[in-house]
Amino acid sequence: MFNKLLKILALCVLIAGFLAGLFSIYRALIPKQHLHKTEGIVLSKTMTVLHRGRGGPNYFLVFELANLSYKIAISYPSKKQALDDFTINKITNGETYLFLIDPTYPITNNINPGIDIIEKDGKELYKRPQSLNLYGGIFIALLSLVTFIFIARNIKFVRPGC
Repeated sequence: MFNKLLKILALCVLIAGFLAGLFSIYRALIPKQHLHKTEGIVLSKTMTVLHRGRGGPNYFLVFELANLSYKIAISYPSKKQALDDFTINKITNGETYLFLIDPTYPITNNINPGIDIIEKDGKELYKRPQSLNLYGGIFIALLSLVTFIFIARNIKFVRPGC
């Protein structure tokens, strides 16, 4: 009985993993016309580190715009990537830029880390690489699906009294 419950719990976790993989693929494939467009004057730009529980530090290049009540940011998974990105040097305080923001990112700590593209005068200054979202999502979705099928095929349902 316990073994069967454990398998059912594993199936639920695999379904959640499959859905997370699909969400990651969706994020990678959002067309440019579906991104939120925000044009504004950059008041300030700062590199910020936020610690979120056990996951370790997250690095952000945070922009404060004159026309937004919250800040927007580029998120980096590691300190090395944050330091290697020269976007901070391409953006000048007091200048107007067009920010295209992924609508699937929530605002937390008054920061929306969903910047996908930064443009000035039609020229792209920054574009978030989507390959990790796409290929990671495909891998997670397929791994979850294959494992789900394997476990589901091996569950034997026995009716009480039979």
